[in-house]
Amino acid sequence: MATSQNELHLAPGTVALVRDTVRSEPTSPHGDFATTLAILDRVDRLKALGDTLLQLVEQESGLRRSELALLDALQAVDSEHDDHPRRLGRAVGMTTDAVVATAESLAARGLVGIVHDDAGRAAAIHLTDAGRAVLTQAEAVQIRATDAAVREVGPEGSRRALAVLDQIIGAMSPLAPAVELCAPENRMLPGA
Repeated sequence: MATSQNELHLAPGTVALVRDTVRSEPTSPHGDFATTLAILDRVDRLKALGDTLLQLVEQESGLRRSELALLDALQAVDSEHDDHPRRLGRAVGMTTDAVVATAESLAARGLVGIVHDDAGRAAAIHLTDAGRAVLTQAEAVQIRATDAAVREVGPEGSRRALAVLDQIIGAMSPLAPAVELCAPENRMLPGA
């Protein structure tokens, strides 16, 4: 699970499991090394395109990625309940203080509500209707941009691309068994 720009937090034991899996593989690729490098290059380019898409969402929404991530995490919480800043921090890879500061910025714009304890500390945060509307708009931006690409490659090209991507994801998934990969139909944007 990616967190802040320079940190990566995985479930306990994941690093050792991935390290053991990678170490058990042969030192030189069995397949076509040039193809392996070409696939890695395409994966890097897809990540860069994802970053570009998130920049577009930031520009359209006027929110930073950390703000969008916090809104997205709040949307994932049962709509009947508030969520504690510490749990939200773990979900988005931010410190509790950073979550509170981000939530205060979002609250000033009416996108979240904050419940304070008797000592005046943020005890719970909840998404407002305005926050839900911003997430819907952010998702629409991503859908429109992706739809333009899908139209460019056409239905058959899209089906082939999905099949190949699913195959690669399936083949690489054993490297990160503790990382939950959302099924495409369950993935909510922009959390990505």
